[in-house]
Amino acid sequence: MEAVESSRQETSPQIASNFVPWEASRASAQAKILDLLQLVIRARKSRALRIVIIVSAWDLLKHKRVSPDKWLAEKAPLVWQFLNANKEKRPYIVYGISAQGDDYSQATTLREFIKPSERIRVVSEQQSSSDITKPLVWALE
Repeated sequence: MEAVESSRQETSPQIASNFVPWEASRASAQAKILDLLQLVIRARKSRALRIVIIVSAWDLLKHKRVSPDKWLAEKAPLVWQFLNANKEKRPYIVYGISAQGDDYSQATTLREFIKPSERIRVVSEQQSSSDITKPLVWALE
């Protein structure tokens, strides 16, 4: 018992000197997203809440042939698990959105579109569209 206490006393000053105070800026993106979701859920109390997650710059990922929901499961598993654990009470959907419709390095492809609004891509697991209001419409249904 004395040996354990003496080893604690020996390491305590070393631990204290390496101590770095916690700052929100050091939290992971997933932790920040979950914190925000939990704050919103708590504020809404028992009122219905439909959650929309948007992955921007989706055009950079389209060659990977993965759905936005599967991308979230791979890249942000903690957020995906939280959403899936609560999907009966709080349904969610994940959209991949591209304002350009393609990578800027593909300028010739982008010029083929007459209207810039036609370049917009809004992708979910079920469909693809150029209607940028889809996520908002789904959330308000």
